Amino acid sequence: MVRVIFSGEYEKAAKYWGASADGGYPAAENAFGALLTMGRGIKRDEKRGLEYYKKSADKGYAVGQYNLGRKYMEGRIIDKNVKKGKSLIRLAADGGYKRAKEKLKELDGLSKTGRADQKTPA
Repeated sequence: MVRVIFSGEYEKAAKYWGASADGGYPAAENAFGALLTMGRGIKRDEKRGLEYYKKSADKGYAVGQYNLGRKYMEGRIIDKNVKKGKSLIRLAADGGYKRAKEKLKELDGLSKTGRADQKTPA
């Protein structure tokens, strides 16, 4: 199914990831959340996408934790909460997610300069 997303067949991906997400699979919940927040293959619905990120994160899926943490850090779809966002990103890093480890290093560097409460680049 990942191949479908990378080939640009977003409508097909949304159909399959949505069904799998509704079946409770954390990786699918995260992927479907991403499609919803970006509006790829399905009508854009950032709040609903956030709900799927949360479901995935609550099940301990590191990528879902990272994505939800980023949303808390950004404060665009959800109330900004840097502490909660960083905590979720730390959980994802502890779970072995490489992007989370990199982001955590970046955030730790910003906190030393007093800028951790600002938006950070992707």
